Amino acid sequence: MKWLHFITVFVFGSFIYVNANDYDFLKWTAIYLPMVLIALGAFFKNIHPNLILIYAVALIIYLVINFGDFAQWSANGAPSMFDLESENIEVVREFFGVFITLLVALGYWLGIRNKRTRN
Repeated sequence: MKWLHFITVFVFGSFIYVNANDYDFLKWTAIYLPMVLIALGAFFKNIHPNLILIYAVALIIYLVINFGDFAQWSANGAPSMFDLESENIEVVREFFGVFITLLVALGYWLGIRNKRTRN
């Protein structure tokens, strides 16, 4: 199972690297870097589940704030994610990126919380 932590570090580290030349690089580093640190903390068994929960709540707040753009994209007939001409498409891609990050964070939270309650 420890290899899953390394995959998580690689994937979210790659997300940071891909955003390196964007104007909002610091924003995406702030969103993805905690996930890298959570995976490393889980690998070294040195992470408290409440820290992950705080991170997940911050991601949920981000998603709620940006839900209007997602709703607008959906109201427009949910055009293809690869259609660069569509309105709000970049925001929708970002929305799904944060949503995927949230799902991974919640998976870590559940796994680490369950391990702590069993011990």
